[in-house]
Amino acid sequence: MTGNTTYYMLAFFGALAFQLCWKSRGTMLTATQAYPKKAPVRILAPKSVWLPNAIFGIHSRMSSPVILRHLSEFKSILKDYNHSDHAKDVLKRTKLLLLVGIAGGGRNTVIRELQKTGDYYFIVSDTTRPPKVRDGKLEEHGLQYFFRSEEEVLHDLREGEFLEASLIHNQQVSGISIRELKHAHETGKIAVTDVEYIGADNIARLKPDGVYIFVVPPSFDEWRRRLMHREKMSDEELQNRIDSARKELSFALKQPYYTFVVNDSVENATKTLHSIATGKDYDPACNDEARQIAEHLLEELNR
Repeated sequence: MTGNTTYYMLAFFGALAFQLCWKSRGTMLTATQAYPKKAPVRILAPKSVWLPNAIFGIHSRMSSPVILRHLSEFKSILKDYNHSDHAKDVLKRTKLLLLVGIAGGGRNTVIRELQKTGDYYFIVSDTTRPPKVRDGKLEEHGLQYFFRSEEEVLHDLREGEFLEASLIHNQQVSGISIRELKHAHETGKIAVTDVEYIGADNIARLKPDGVYIFVVPPSFDEWRRRLMHREKMSDEELQNRIDSARKELSFALKQPYYTFVVNDSVENATKTLHSIATGKDYDPACNDEARQIAEHLLEELNR
């Protein structure tokens, strides 16, 4: 029996045991400590995790697209979302670097490199989707995302306690909770995370002194390669990514607050981002070159 076979058999029987112990797959399991050992301690973070979904998440690359049970409610509240006074105050006092870009652009890889400098605090976003397998490993609660129920996210949205939240591919809602921004401010570091373009636009209106970066791959062919390497997906999911990339690029190229950065290599992109965020040794001509690459990529997507 191979190692992979053993892994999946254990995962299957583990999931089956949970199914027998709980009345339904949607039963919430509350843990006293839901974070991996290497993850930063975030005391105010939600401790609830959909553990059966997390187990089944190892098969997410082969499963059908996730369907939101409260899709209409999310659309309604996101359409007229209002921040609480508490959220506005926290945002005003926090140094913020936001990375936006098309799926597969490499934002998360660059963020990990920025963290190594010790000058940045990575904001972990909340999401309603179950964990996925990335590079052979299942995503962990509190590390890549806080995996929360639709009901929990809806509650915080109604309270105005999200900095931003977006409906992604009509399959999930993900966003930045104010509790994470508050932690970032308390460290004195630059808060950094990646967000969807609509969320970034809303934040830019509230915080014009933030730094907003749109990350693009060096070419259309390289983007396709990275996208397919990340995870296996259905034809429908791939088309969703293409449609989303077209909308995101078209919108971003019209916004004056974006600085474009080409992620041709992790080292170069990280150096450029750090220069922009700190205001040191950045050549504005790099933005013009990156915009041209973004425009060419959009042309390829429109063909």
